[in-house]
Amino acid sequence: MIRNLQLNIIKKALKFDSTNEKILDNLAYSLKMIGRYSEALTYYKRVTQKNVDWDMAMCYMGMKKYAEAIPLLDNVIREVPFRDDYLDQKCECLIELGRKGEAVVLYKNFVDFLMDEECYEWALKRIDLLSKIIPNDPFIEGRREKSLKNKELLEIRFKSILKVMSNYSMYNPNGLDENDLYGFIKFVCEESGESVDDIVRWYRTPMFGSLYFKAMCDDVLYYGHWEKIEKMYDEGKFKDL
Repeated sequence: MIRNLQLNIIKKALKFDSTNEKILDNLAYSLKMIGRYSEALTYYKRVTQKNVDWDMAMCYMGMKKYAEAIPLLDNVIREVPFRDDYLDQKCECLIELGRKGEAVVLYKNFVDFLMDEECYEWALKRIDLLSKIIPNDPFIEGRREKSLKNKELLEIRFKSILKVMSNYSMYNPNGLDENDLYGFIKFVCEESGESVDDIVRWYRTPMFGSLYFKAMCDDVLYYGHWEKIEKMYDEGKFKDL
């Protein structure tokens, strides 16, 4: 009842401004939420200033048109490769289309991608899921053992870095400048034995294991300063470290 009332209000607004993409997006979303997928798609297709590939994929999946959903999911996976729910949805489409082998290959590749990025916590979750599909595959135990070992080692390194960060005094009554931030990074690298390349890479990669490295760093040093550090890094101001 409430959803239908919302739809009527949005449709009336659209009559006065038929090209307003925010209205089109809201209307499509409302239709999608009540299962009117075909109608939702007609409005999503008129949205050009926002990526609605995932929303359209969900509509196609709701209509059981899995083949149409796959290329849209591929687009969002390329854009956000760490989103495991996007990958799950693509695998669901492949399995529904009788392409289980492709789904297994996709999961295996994703596990290796996560391990290469040192996201071992996430890799272990996907390994557990994959073990339900191919329980006796030697891939499973090999990747699980390696991920568990490397996750433990990485957590030790992270704790060491965070401890060093917390031991460095960042007080400056005039506010922090580039010299302060350079000194901070130099101290962290020297005391922890880690490279600035790895520290920035770890900071930029989302949700490292259970430590959430970025969030932990932000607790020690306000994220606005980390934005400056990232900018300095991109400009090559830490090359001599």
